[in-house]
Amino acid sequence: MRQRSPVAYFAILFAVVYAGLAFPWPGWQAAYSSLYRRAANALFDPFGVRVQNQAGKEVRLGRVEFRPATKPDRTSDTEIWTRLRHSPDVGWALHSPHLTGYVPTAEFVALALATPIVWRRRLVGLVIGLVIIHAFIYLRLWIGLMYYFATPGTPWQMYAFSENAFKVLKTCNEIINVAPVTSFVLPALVWLVLLFRPADWGSTFSALVGSGEELDDVGAVKTPGE
Repeated sequence: MRQRSPVAYFAILFAVVYAGLAFPWPGWQAAYSSLYRRAANALFDPFGVRVQNQAGKEVRLGRVEFRPATKPDRTSDTEIWTRLRHSPDVGWALHSPHLTGYVPTAEFVALALATPIVWRRRLVGLVIGLVIIHAFIYLRLWIGLMYYFATPGTPWQMYAFSENAFKVLKTCNEIINVAPVTSFVLPALVWLVLLFRPADWGSTFSALVGSGEELDDVGAVKTPGE
């Protein structure tokens, strides 16, 4: 099937792999969210500008904690708590490790494994792509936390941006963190850039047109007997 119809091979294999990864296996989401929270807490707590504490040691002012949600919904099972050091005022937001981290990772894995190219290129692209995907997950969280700690009028405001700079930050947060389409578009873009060469596009086009036809110099379709 792969040689005769690479497009069908790709579509079937992608559907099988993605369905297997997206299936709600018992305990799978809880385990992923737990690992996600542990990694996020290690990376982002503490966070922000540096100040001196009472002992004269330089510490970061912001405190961030990723906790299991007290009232989780179908996809959001994590709460992000933010505050300033030694402050009783706390901000929090419901968060979805599933949409932010698991969905783009699963989509990219399925796309990479289903691509009808040699396995060496698949595996190399898979490894590099996973690094890029997780770097983007880090960027999403970083932008979200910057937005929380820069929101004017909040007790946990740590950054004082100009009005225009805050608008840019808010727009970036809405595009990257609020719009759900980001979780689906980014893996496809990374897949296209990493796993396709210019020559691959020609083979893909030929497969779509049909193996029994070819284009002549002026673009007319010729059959092998002509």
